[in-house]
Amino acid sequence: MSPSVISLIGILLGMVILVFLAFKGYNVIIVSVIAALVVAVFAGTDILPLITDSYMTKFADFAKNNFMIFLLSAVFGKLMGDSGAADAIAYSMLRVVNHVHSQRTKQLVGGLMITAIVAVLTYGGVSLFVVIFTLISIGRKLFEELDIPWRHYLTFHGIGSATFTMTMLPGTAALQNIIPTQYLGTTPMAGAAIGLTGAAIQILLCVLWAAFILKRARARGEGFRPSGEAVKAAYRDEDEKKAAAGESQVGIPLLLALIPPVVLLLVLNVCKLHAVIALSCGILVCLILFGLILRRLDNLKATLAAGAVNSISTIGTTCAVVGFGGVVAAVSGYQLILGSLTSIPGPAIFKLIIAVNVAAGLTGSSSGGLSIALENMQDYFLGLGLSPNVIHRIGAMSSGGLDSMPHVSGFVNNLQVCRLNHRQSYPSYAMVCLVIPIVTTCACAVLLQLGILPAV
Repeated sequence: MSPSVISLIGILLGMVILVFLAFKGYNVIIVSVIAALVVAVFAGTDILPLITDSYMTKFADFAKNNFMIFLLSAVFGKLMGDSGAADAIAYSMLRVVNHVHSQRTKQLVGGLMITAIVAVLTYGGVSLFVVIFTLISIGRKLFEELDIPWRHYLTFHGIGSATFTMTMLPGTAALQNIIPTQYLGTTPMAGAAIGLTGAAIQILLCVLWAAFILKRARARGEGFRPSGEAVKAAYRDEDEKKAAAGESQVGIPLLLALIPPVVLLLVLNVCKLHAVIALSCGILVCLILFGLILRRLDNLKATLAAGAVNSISTIGTTCAVVGFGGVVAAVSGYQLILGSLTSIPGPAIFKLIIAVNVAAGLTGSSSGGLSIALENMQDYFLGLGLSPNVIHRIGAMSSGGLDSMPHVSGFVNNLQVCRLNHRQSYPSYAMVCLVIPIVTTCACAVLLQLGILPAV
């Protein structure tokens, strides 16, 4: 058996260990090191350089290139949450549900309102890991009132956070849309027609799936309980404190709440400035509007500190899986995988889809997998005749497929917040965040090949 094949076995074994231990709830940073050691052992070379050089270099490089974006997005999201702006946006949109009379339709509209709220917040620059904490109270109350199975909450949440706003809609401040600009010299609006078409297909298929799972739940007589028992018990004290304090649902007018994310998007996409500058402008507007004028930031020090701590935790986990991917990319088995990808017959665009999905699946991170794929293969795809805009948009869309494996840290965190487990939520979540995004990306690739979509 050749060393490359043995190394490939090590990669697969490392992936299994990474998925299994993460599935069991072990810390992803520790798990990534263990999995990297397994890959290194099977590589047939010195183990120490693979850990101290390959792992740590990729870990540090990703932190160096993206730390400010993580930090500023976390602080921005925390300011939006603590000021009450995020709640103002959410409750304003939720009023629409009250105009629906049919209980069956009301369930679907209610679930999709969560999707819409998440989509607005994430497209506006609020970090994914902040949104889950911001909306958990709204979501559980809405799902209980409409008797929607709680185990499907992450399905509706995932549609809005981990699909079209993350990788498809042009102009989004999501990291997956920013990373290609660093490698290809493109803008966040690259491949606009491709992204908008993909978003339309993604939304349509997800709505059909959502209607199906709700219909199936009603046929089974399943409601908010039993899957909602744990989350209801976990937040009972919080509900009692809010009720005792007579807390108002809406504090900031909707138009004022929308100002910071609108400013962020305008600076990023109209002024064509860097994401760091756009996020800084959004933060400045939050501080002036919510802090100085409206006096909604009672403990600014705590808000800023919490945002910083959240950013460290998140980027640390992401850097860890990128570090694992760095070890994988440094061994001969990975080159065997890449070599097989370049030898796959068919159009170059499908090679791109496969390459990015494999990288995202290997690392368990959409941003990490996209970074690895572009760093190692951008010249190859450019040489095949793909334009930078196509590589940008199709690459970003492809990163949102196999990144939704069970071991992904973001999904594990969401499960813990929602008091759910993999068995309850993952099958439906995987359909909207893994299966449908891959189908959507392939559909856009076909439309590109047929000349229906422009390659700009």
